[in-house]
Amino acid sequence: MDGLYVGADIGGVAAKVWTSGPHSNFDDSGLLGGIHAGYNVGFSNGVVAGVEADLANTGIDRTDGPATFKSRWQGSLRARAGYAVDRLLPFVTVGAAISNPLLRGWEGSRPTLVGWTAGGGIEYALDQHWLLRGDMRYSDFGKQDFPFADGMVAKVRLSEVSGTIGLSYKF
Repeated sequence: MDGLYVGADIGGVAAKVWTSGPHSNFDDSGLLGGIHAGYNVGFSNGVVAGVEADLANTGIDRTDGPATFKSRWQGSLRARAGYAVDRLLPFVTVGAAISNPLLRGWEGSRPTLVGWTAGGGIEYALDQHWLLRGDMRYSDFGKQDFPFADGMVAKVRLSEVSGTIGLSYKF
């Protein structure tokens, strides 16, 4: 299970947006699809450690009164660790997460939110090159101040839970 790999994944995402100020908090869900790449090192005792990066497009799109929140893309850079049992690799992952949501009604602000992500999954080697995977992650993108057209400022915080399945090619 060691070496460089690249792949694609698809799944679902549930988002929670908290705001201070006149707009309410809300939940939304949508599809999630993207690409990933990483590198694993396998040790003789079955432990596998590595690093992975991903970039995904999300379907989060919610309107609340005059404000619209859209989260179109997100990414992460994470450490991974697991224990290989034959072709099966259960793993945990933790690292940094980034998102660049669009907020209409907040003076066209487009901040970059940076936070953290953690989760786990299972990877199965179909053969020496193809890997099938599934994972779940929680991501907290932190909070940011957003100015309104009337001069008010609101704090907005975004968190998500995502689940994906994917296919990777290991070189």
